[in-house]
Amino acid sequence: MMESDAHGAFRVFGMDDLKTILQSTEVAFPLIVKPCLGWGSQAVTKVVTENELSQVVEKARECHALAPQQRSDAVIEPYIDGPEGDANFALLNGEVVFCEISDDFPSRGDLDDNQGHNFVETLVHIPSALPPHEMKALRDTSHQSILRQGFLTGTFRCEARVQYSSHEFRKDENGFEELCPRRDNTNDGKSARVYLLEINARPAGYLETVGVNVVYGVDCFAQQMLFAVNDGLRIRALCHPFSHGPRYNLSVLVLQEDVVGIMKTEDAGAELLRRYPELEPHVPLYSTIKKKGDRLVGPQSSEVHFCGVDVGHGRNETRLPAVGRSDTKQFPL
Repeated sequence: MMESDAHGAFRVFGMDDLKTILQSTEVAFPLIVKPCLGWGSQAVTKVVTENELSQVVEKARECHALAPQQRSDAVIEPYIDGPEGDANFALLNGEVVFCEISDDFPSRGDLDDNQGHNFVETLVHIPSALPPHEMKALRDTSHQSILRQGFLTGTFRCEARVQYSSHEFRKDENGFEELCPRRDNTNDGKSARVYLLEINARPAGYLETVGVNVVYGVDCFAQQMLFAVNDGLRIRALCHPFSHGPRYNLSVLVLQEDVVGIMKTEDAGAELLRRYPELEPHVPLYSTIKKKGDRLVGPQSSEVHFCGVDVGHGRNETRLPAVGRSDTKQFPL
């Protein structure tokens, strides 16, 4: 509601609202439906038909209808077909004292197979491979959105998509997915524009925050503690990244649940490194979420789920080939 351009997004409080809007407004598919209260991409769904839209809106509205903090409204917004970027900020009195942008790789829900996949993250790569002018647009647009919400000081994590970007995600000859310059000219000369997905008034999740610290030498958790005690001098001093640029190329890989069932492996992260010892020097940190005996809900569940997260890095001379969505099966769990 605070954005200067809603790009056609709207909110509904019930099925009657949805029916009225569809009768009076022309909507363009595909669309994204999500509950107004949520986390971890729970119940976020891409829809391609009006009949499917009604079913998914009802599902999103029911997510928290009986929760302690009850909400039954849902947001419907256009599906933005463009690369997604994560922008991690430190602001001091409205000024950006640190900002880094990472590439958030496509989720299963971005596929065109219309199978109802979720939007749980698959891989985040630090730093971004977007061209400088698109990173600047993402930074500037997100910064203004933070200020419009009344925040002036603190750490923030924004996620946005770049519509009409000059880059796209695609697989190379080895099957690795990467962010590359577009092969076609389907943007018809339109300039890139940024579509805000979310603002979090906090640092990124633990593993990605560790990744930012490894790559840039800036600890967003330490910054958040300094903000709490209002130590502006140290905030500014500790927001300087490495003087020669990013130290590593680093990927945060989320190991997805491919099937429904019970986890048999004792610790999938430890097993991965045992089977592939050549990976161990490049994996400074991993976290196994689902261990032996835990229930796996599968790729089509709206629950927040994944098996584990690996953080891998390489020196910054070249950008590492990213291990994309389809490549996790190389590492059987």
